[in-house]
Amino acid sequence: MYNIGQFNVSYYRNLIGPSSPEKEFNNFIEQMQRVTQQIQDIATSSRMANLVNRSKKLYVGILQPLDHQQDELIYHLTALELQKEPWLKQVNQTLIHLKNIHQYIEQNAYKICENQTINFTKRLKSYLTTNKDTMSTNLSAKTAMCRPLFNIFDFIRIFVCRNVVDFVNALWFLSLIVIVIWSIGTLLAFHLISLFYEIRTATNNQSKANRRQKNQSSAARCHPPEGSPPSPPRKKPAPKKNVSKKIVKPTSKSTTNRSGKQQNLPVIPRKPNTVSTLSR
Repeated sequence: MYNIGQFNVSYYRNLIGPSSPEKEFNNFIEQMQRVTQQIQDIATSSRMANLVNRSKKLYVGILQPLDHQQDELIYHLTALELQKEPWLKQVNQTLIHLKNIHQYIEQNAYKICENQTINFTKRLKSYLTTNKDTMSTNLSAKTAMCRPLFNIFDFIRIFVCRNVVDFVNALWFLSLIVIVIWSIGTLLAFHLISLFYEIRTATNNQSKANRRQKNQSSAARCHPPEGSPPSPPRKKPAPKKNVSKKIVKPTSKSTTNRSGKQQNLPVIPRKPNTVSTLSR
């Protein structure tokens, strides 16, 4: 604002200030009218009359409004120039006041804030005390007639929480830890069991496949397909040298009785003669 107030208005007023050629143009029109009256030739006089009329129209339609606007601009510029000085004085005063206020705030800002906080806290305390008094009077007089029962309940609650529940909280915490560990262990155990079952099924399938391959190979050897060459005969193993003992069995003699019937009598066996033979 201070820089805008230093705007030079007189320079622009002097640029607009030169007088317009209104009077000179009026004199020129009057002279042309006199010349037309003195000319005796009708054609030239009519042409001069047309020029005079056109110049009058130009003056009335264009030059007069421009002159009027010029006068208004000069009037407003002079008024602005007259109002500029008191306005600049007011701007300077406001700037000085703002600087003084800024310095005062920089010097006493801490004290101002402290005083305002103290006042605010006092107001809050007063409001809270008044609300407390009103609530206590209303509760004791009308609403909370069974206040002693609530006090007893509060005392029992505090006693139970401090002497019983605090110890139980540790048990709940330990039980929670045990449950978490158990859940993790069960998941790992199920995973390991599934892996073991998969490994066992894989080994069983592999053993079954090996057995099938062996059975198929043995069946192919026993029953060769048609057109395949016969397998060579196996060699018999050499007999082992065994010592066999020949035992002489007892024989029975046949005799005839007086009646003519044959009767087999037992023969007392002798000691057998063992003969060792080598069977090759």
